[in-house]
Amino acid sequence: MKKEIEYINQMVPKYFVVGPPILVTRKNKTIELKKEYLCDLFHSIYSKYLNRLNKNQDKNQDKNQVTFSICSTQLQVKYGKAYPFYIKHMLDAGFISVSRKHKKDKNCTIYRFRQGVVEKSELILYKNEDDKIIVSYIETLKTNVESKNYPKRLVNTINKNLQSISIKKQEAIEYLNSQYNENERNNEKYIRNYISILNIVDKHSYLKIDDYGRIHTFFTVLKKEIRKNYLLIDGEPVVEKDISNSQALFFLHLMSENLDDKINKSELIRFKDDVFDNKLYTRLGSFYGLIREDAKEIFYRLLFGGANANDEAFNTFYPTIRKFMRRSKVGNYKRMAHELQRAESEFIFKKICVELKREKIKFFTIHDSICAKVSDFTLMESIFNNRLNNLKQEIINNIQSYYRV
Repeated sequence: MKKEIEYINQMVPKYFVVGPPILVTRKNKTIELKKEYLCDLFHSIYSKYLNRLNKNQDKNQDKNQVTFSICSTQLQVKYGKAYPFYIKHMLDAGFISVSRKHKKDKNCTIYRFRQGVVEKSELILYKNEDDKIIVSYIETLKTNVESKNYPKRLVNTINKNLQSISIKKQEAIEYLNSQYNENERNNEKYIRNYISILNIVDKHSYLKIDDYGRIHTFFTVLKKEIRKNYLLIDGEPVVEKDISNSQALFFLHLMSENLDDKINKSELIRFKDDVFDNKLYTRLGSFYGLIREDAKEIFYRLLFGGANANDEAFNTFYPTIRKFMRRSKVGNYKRMAHELQRAESEFIFKKICVELKREKIKFFTIHDSICAKVSDFTLMESIFNNRLNNLKQEIINNIQSYYRV
């Protein structure tokens, strides 16, 4: 009987696979560390690192300061009683370091991933065929799709849609290689895209719903150019539709539901018009002489930063809205970012995707955007725009109701 998954694609240090056996002494006996377990542990650690890196909004963060936890009980289930030797080898090789030690009955050990060491190592593709590792991986996939946020049928439909997607492997890899020279191919972005391409080819579906309703798949990490030029649904090219100024729009919606007399009306209308007309980042950029994308990053740092995060351009154009933003972050500055992500996710999945499912349109999502095949795009775009216009009208109604216009 053919297994559901024959192997797992993993990028690992070359010496794990082709080097001499790695021997350790346990209870006065010499044992050999299994290369399958070493490769899987490295892959698991690297995946944790990439996930933490992806969640952090600060693009200037030190990549060698990203931390993550590993619990010994989970390691023992996966790798047996010899698991401490596998962790010790990762420490001795310099791939990780201890950031905070485990305290009995309180927490897991916190490690720091050392990306600089990994980038200097030679990594190769390893197809891990270990039965125990594959069973554990399949169980993780099943757990990941469990969600209280969305109907089970919707999640199952999205998961099933992923199996209809193929990729022009050779062209996609050639494009990816053109973006990174050989010395840069241990870069985390290259590896993330490369492994995703291989997993799409192998039909290894991955779907994870996070705490804020966002759905993560192998497609969400792909470069936009790869999604646009090399993905196919049922053999047809893929077209993508997204929400312009997505986080600004959902911030505006949040604000419209919590208006107070400290917000200047004319300033609010100007902010609303700038968001609706896709002019917000252009206005902020003009203040500094920056292009739109750079101004967007400044706005994101302001929106997702601490209560005291500041920006001269935003303060100049929208001073009372800036104060509302600061008040909303008191106590827990991350709360607003989480609310905005949750609002975006609920809009995409509960407003748009349920209707796409009803129309039997095959689709997949990239956070604030939806992808469908060319022949379905007109209908998908119509549904998307109708729901988006409803959201904007709700914002207008909230503002008019508050000011009794």
